[in-house]
Amino acid sequence: MLLCLHNSKNKNQNLNFLLKSGNENIQTRSRSISNETIHPFQHHKLIRLANEINKEDKIQDNQKEEYSDAIPFRIIQNNCYLKEKNPLKSVSEQQLCTEYIRDIVYNLKKLEISINHPLEKHEITPSLRARMVDWIIEVTSNYKCNEQTFFLSVLLIDRYLKEKKEKVIVSEFHLIGVTSMFISSKFEDVIPLSMQLIHEKISHRKLTSEQVRITEYSILSTLNFFVQCPTSYEFLKIYLKSILNDIIEEEFIRKMSIYLIKLCLHDHELIDIKPSLLAISSIMVSVKICEQHIKKEIINDKLTESMSKVSDYSKEEILIVAQKILNLTKNFENLYPGLENLKNRYFVNLTKCLENK
Repeated sequence: MLLCLHNSKNKNQNLNFLLKSGNENIQTRSRSISNETIHPFQHHKLIRLANEINKEDKIQDNQKEEYSDAIPFRIIQNNCYLKEKNPLKSVSEQQLCTEYIRDIVYNLKKLEISINHPLEKHEITPSLRARMVDWIIEVTSNYKCNEQTFFLSVLLIDRYLKEKKEKVIVSEFHLIGVTSMFISSKFEDVIPLSMQLIHEKISHRKLTSEQVRITEYSILSTLNFFVQCPTSYEFLKIYLKSILNDIIEEEFIRKMSIYLIKLCLHDHELIDIKPSLLAISSIMVSVKICEQHIKKEIINDKLTESMSKVSDYSKEEILIVAQKILNLTKNFENLYPGLENLKNRYFVNLTKCLENK
């Protein structure tokens, strides 16, 4: 309060000085210029400001107790004011976003793309594509890229192969994968992968900067410069916010769901499944895996209804894809031997997460 009064007095002193100076300037100008009318606009403005300051001083003198309850003063006295009094803090994040989630999902679904058989025109085999996906996991993890960078990179590769009219040979696939990461990083990362890093570290000087630039233009022009398609990771984040309200094992389910959708991107047979359906189905599988580990039932009618409502898919549709994800999880090592990057970088953390429960 003393600080406020002190500042008000300083303001009054400054304004008095300005008013005095303004009066002297107007009088001097009036004497020096005959028959000229001076419109003292600045003078009136200063008087209005002075009246406002005087009004604030009266409020401070007459209503000290009421003014002391105002937010700025309470923040000075108690840093926990916002935490205690802010009504938004009493509402969970899930409740805050629930009102808009269905509209967000609806609009994202209009933009999502389902890719059918992107490899059929090219020399790229499912095994080679899976190795590329596994390598992108390694690169994006090593250079601390955003999770979305990985998902967007794989999506760009599949979309490019789908739309590319000319046949892509095996020797070109590495360049396409590197360039897709380069584009995705520029869209998603705060500090994107630089051309120098691409040339010297990631491609080990096997690719020139000019090759990357030419391929970048080829990818962008083939996709009509439409890069930002919704990925399964974007849908997953929205679903998790809405569904996992009161589940204690939320952290494990979130990490397991991310692990599963990354696992699914290795398999060419799951490419044609829409990202929104793949995301909600991975959550279903994650919850079932969590139930097996903690020996406690989590899935109930309320949870399944919530999953169907937020995703706009029926329970039957979700379960069909969930079964495919579960089969891939069981047979992944047999289908794609030697692909260890995902397991080494994520599965250990999942195990630790369960042990801490």
